[in-house]
Amino acid sequence: MSLAEAIGYIISQIVAAVCAAFLLRAVLGGVATGLGRPELAQGVALGATTLTITPAAGFVIEAVLGFFLVIVVLTTAVARTAGNLAPLAIGMTVALDIMMGAALTGATFNPAIALGPMVATGNFTDAWLYVIAPVVGALRTAVAHRRDQQNTNSPHRVKLGNDPEQIIVALDVGMALEEGTGSLPNFYRRHNCTF
Repeated sequence: MSLAEAIGYIISQIVAAVCAAFLLRAVLGGVATGLGRPELAQGVALGATTLTITPAAGFVIEAVLGFFLVIVVLTTAVARTAGNLAPLAIGMTVALDIMMGAALTGATFNPAIALGPMVATGNFTDAWLYVIAPVVGALRTAVAHRRDQQNTNSPHRVKLGNDPEQIIVALDVGMALEEGTGSLPNFYRRHNCTF
């Protein structure tokens, strides 16, 4: 995806979120419901204690939720490792993110979802948090995913079949490379391997 395409996707998501929030405002006849605008938890009863989420804690929660979603998207849909199950994995991640974070931060984990209701209500409380935190989580995911892809494409990585001898030799090669013995025969001599 080019930078221009990415910017186009971002703009279209924000415009769609704002339009949806204004449509909801028209249907509900005002902004009294908040139109889905996210808020940090204030005095939420959790057993015998009450919980208040600070902006710093909310930032971490939203970044982690964004991380979870993006890592699942990258490792299933983008990498094409989950086949037809990628949408299920992504949907389940969205559901779990909402279950974990909805009561604490509103669990938007997407700046567009937060900005739409904020624009429609005119209330931009903690907007910085809802815009920056998911981006930080997504960027952290991208860095981790890229590092994993570079390691996956390493010339030392071997795809194995079901042959036990192949697996043992591959493990020996890996250990020889990690020890820095230089070659498989040196590794075998060092570890007194006999045939």
